[in-house]
Amino acid sequence: MTYNDLSLKHYTLDLDTDNILWVTMDVADKSENVLDMDVLGELKTILDKVKKDTSLRGLGLLSAKRNFIMGADIHSFAHLKEHSQIENLLNQAHDVLDTLAGLDIPTGCGINGFCLGGGLEVALACQYRVVLNDEAHKYKSSIGFPEVKLGIYPGFGGTFRSIGQLGPITALSMMLTGRNYKPGASRSLGIAHALVEARGQLRWTIRKAILQNKISQPKATWQQNIPNILPLRWLLYNKMKKEVAKKANPNHYPAPYRLLDIWKQAGDDFAKMQHLEKTNFADLMLTPTARHLQRIYHISNAMKGLAKKVSDAPKVTNVHVVGAGTMGLDIAMHCTLKGYNVTLQDLNEDLLQKASGKAKTFFKKRLKNPVLVNRALSRFKTDTQGVGIQSADVIIEAIVENLDIKAKVFQQLEKEAPSHTILATNTSAIPLEKIANKMQDKSRLIGLHFFNPAHTLPLVEVIQSDVADDKWVSLGAKFAKDIGKYPLIVKSSPGFLVNRVLGPYIMRAVELEQTGVYDKETLDYACRAFGMPMGPIELADTVGLDILKNVAEGLSIPLTNATKMLSLIDGGALGRKTGKGYYTWQKGRAVTTKKVSKDID
Repeated sequence: MTYNDLSLKHYTLDLDTDNILWVTMDVADKSENVLDMDVLGELKTILDKVKKDTSLRGLGLLSAKRNFIMGADIHSFAHLKEHSQIENLLNQAHDVLDTLAGLDIPTGCGINGFCLGGGLEVALACQYRVVLNDEAHKYKSSIGFPEVKLGIYPGFGGTFRSIGQLGPITALSMMLTGRNYKPGASRSLGIAHALVEARGQLRWTIRKAILQNKISQPKATWQQNIPNILPLRWLLYNKMKKEVAKKANPNHYPAPYRLLDIWKQAGDDFAKMQHLEKTNFADLMLTPTARHLQRIYHISNAMKGLAKKVSDAPKVTNVHVVGAGTMGLDIAMHCTLKGYNVTLQDLNEDLLQKASGKAKTFFKKRLKNPVLVNRALSRFKTDTQGVGIQSADVIIEAIVENLDIKAKVFQQLEKEAPSHTILATNTSAIPLEKIANKMQDKSRLIGLHFFNPAHTLPLVEVIQSDVADDKWVSLGAKFAKDIGKYPLIVKSSPGFLVNRVLGPYIMRAVELEQTGVYDKETLDYACRAFGMPMGPIELADTVGLDILKNVAEGLSIPLTNATKMLSLIDGGALGRKTGKGYYTWQKGRAVTTKKVSKDID
């Protein structure tokens, strides 16, 4: 049978001499492979013809792009307003993947780069999965179900196929956390059947498995299926629900709870689970949570686009951080984790010694592997003399929020740093024009404002003053993106963007707490119940009361009703970083002493 008569936009077909049909996805007019109904419709056309071809020995699915499949195109759902419209679209998608999964011939897919969401659902519809693990070029694949972060769960058959092939414990953990897995982990979990070290080996590994009859329908073992059995399923359901509740309020994030409910109802009745997946998915897509989370997703991608390519941009290898306080250390540790050589400078040797100990503990916790920990420690150096300045590609100042001190620091840094070095301040509120006042070349200073904790929070404000050169701002935004952050270019005005919004919010809570309208625990509970990840008083402690005071003054917020905060500052109780503020802090957590009533007006 010939396939030349098919008119295809998004796929190329190659029928080799072994009668294996190679289907290579290359979605037209897109930089990445994404699934919409046009792309899935073409795949259905191919599969319908494959079903009639009795001469085929197998089918291999590959990608022509740098990644396998990035997922479903969210825009396909964004305009739909009716439950029936969404479910109709889902029925079409399920029909395509059911056809792929139901082929009588062996099927395999070669996964390079990202295989996420709908991409993983396509992969699960194949019987055999080969994943690229190119250590030599640091090119590793990443596989996962990130849908929960968008207020939904896998909707193209991912629920029942993952549970049926991997068992409920592994599959539900993947879907509930939204975590991405590296090749080695995907092999251990049963997602990948083989790993290869070169992209060209993907096709040949699939071919070998087909010709040697090594491919069979993937299925979870009986041990993996034990949790499906009643009453163990109900016991595990309750346990998982409690774990989810620690991180997600069901009133604001219903998706993980719906997913657990589907499993509780269906167990290993996958026909029932498929029906429930579609109907519940359609419900979730219409919730405000899903709409807002998807909006955030699009905004986040747009922010990455702010980091434009800069011609002749110098390669960043060495990062120098001035200031070994909480923020400086966090920034230094994060840059080290991202593979940069980092020097952390401070005049206080005791502070640097403590920073080294904290960094070692941090790397052990995050990296776990002793070899990786030692590599990170070899890239992380403390520096009392500022030796790292002379070889730095990026210098980030994170010292006390004092204009005179910062201005003097940059006056000196400008003299010592190489001409290609990015000079950035982490100030949270001071206008850059004032900090740059004593510099010879004021256009060189930019702001890279991280948020506490810097190794966790993804946003970095890239601050552009009236005198800053666009080149340095672009280089700063590119660096922020390269270390895994979302760069947001903002104007150098009091509070910039985030603190301009956050400052009045926190200070109002500080006033309410001081005047006795509500106590701190009640205020924090009410805001968390509303949907905030952290209450405003706890957030004040986390930011640092001294920093909050500086922000308030910069925004001209009166401190008349913040005398309690000022007293805490005068007593050295600055919040989390000193172990005491409004709360007492133990092991990085605020100690609460009051059980708050949930009936808050």
